[in-house]
Order: sequence, then structure tokens, then C-alpha cells
Amino acid sequence: MYSQFAYVYDRLMGDIPYDRFAAWIEESLVFLGCTPSTILDLGCGTGAMFDAMMRLSRQVIGIDPSSEMLAVASEKAITYGQRITLMQGDATTFRVPRKVDACIAICDVFNYLLDMQPLQTAFSRVKASLKDDGLFFFDMHTLHKIHDVLGNNVYYEADDDAIMLMQTHVEEETSTVNYSLMLFLQEADGRYRLEEESHQQRAYPLEGILQALKEAGFREVYIGADFSFPWSQNLMNTNDKENSFHVTRLYDESDEKQFSRWQFLAR
Repeated sequence: MYSQFAYVYDRLMGDIPYDRFAAWIEESLVFLGCTPSTILDLGCGTGAMFDAMMRLSRQVIGIDPSSEMLAVASEKAITYGQRITLMQGDATTFRVPRKVDACIAICDVFNYLLDMQPLQTAFSRVKASLKDDGLFFFDMHTLHKIHDVLGNNVYYEADDDAIMLMQTHVEEETSTVNYSLMLFLQEADGRYRLEEESHQQRAYPLEGILQALKEAGFREVYIGADFSFPWSQNLMNTNDKENSFHVTRLYDESDEKQFSRWQFLAR
């Protein structure tokens, strides 16, 4: 996972709309009348969501597989003292010290799982970590995003002392995108050091994601797209049959193939 890239991630990936993720989560919590005491930030990365989540809860548990990302996150966590707990862990195997009121997995965390079975396992781990009425917020790249937006391209980002070249290559049959990163990091003497990393992500059909949530034990799912998540009272499901599974789509289904990002709230 992220190693040297972790230390320049926030600067080179400054266009990630963390404020919109935070607004979506906060608006949903207000609408549902929920005030979480503890939030699990799964795949917390550099801790970019910590400030927003600390405004919404008393404690945050941040979990990430990258020790380098956690090192950066720890600097952000210092402000909050013992209210933020950081743990190194994988989405398919993590354990939390206590059950939480809500879990967030922001910025395509689950697209890094390259097979349906690990995705199912990760959802099951989240379900096991939530209290009975716990909420699960996450987003995922769509098939359209992988095939038509990312595609086979070269991307460039630069900061004062860091340059990133990223090449993407899509495997059409599996809807997998391979990222090849070249990082040029400026040293104290002005010369640049080259670091290379590679990453993979995979997109899944929407129905496959929903089936995995159902098998993990979630019974109610709300789906938005591209930061449109229009809550209204008539969308709330009240059916309490033990084995029911309800899906509410908060978007125009005629546009389904044009969306880049799915947003899910499951419980």
C-alpha cells in the first residue's frame, strides 16, 4: 500500500472533496436523529476526516493498513489526545476494541479489494464491529469511473518539492485499474529522489455490492451518487420483518451508467 506517497499524499491529492463527504455524513446523521459516540474511520489514511468526525462524535478509531499513512495521521490526532485511537489493520481482518455507533470508509476504500470474497468479508467485519443500530457510510468507484473516466491515461500533479506522474491501465474483463506512480521528491540539496509505487482498484456491479451487504447482515441500504443524497421522510423504510432487505435509490435510475461514485448508507 502507500509508503513514500503517504508523506506527500495530502498535498498532491488536494482535490479530494473531504468537505463534501463530511457534509453527506453530517446531513444523514441529522436527518436520522443520530448522535454517534464513537465512529470507526476504516481506511483512515492520513486522517483527513478526523476533524469532521470529531465534530460529530466523542471518539474516533482510525484503522489503516499503511504504517506510513498512520504516521501522518498521528500528527493530526495529537490535537485530540486520547479521543482518537489509531490501529494498523486490513479491512478484511481488523478488530475494534469495542463496538462502534458508526463506521465510515471514505474515498473508495473498498475498491482496493480485488475480489468479491474479500469485499464480502470486509462488509461482514464492519457489521460485526457495529452496535445493533449502527450506521455504515462508504463510497465506491463505479464501473463507469474505472472504464471511461480513469481509463488508460497519464496524470500529473506537482507541488513545491514533489512531483507525481501516474499512469493508469484498465483490465477490461475484470474492471480493474492499475496505477503506476512515479514520485520525484526533492532532497535538501535540491536534487530529486525517484520513488515508484503501484496500486490496484476494482469496480463492481451495483447489484453485486448490494448482495454482499445483504449477506453481511445489513437489512437497509440507501444509495446516492456523485454527492447527491436527497433525504426526505417518505424514503424511510419502516418494515421490520426479520429477514427483509430494503434498498432505496436516491438518484435517477435513468442516469445510472453515467455516475462516477456510489455512496452507501447501510444499517
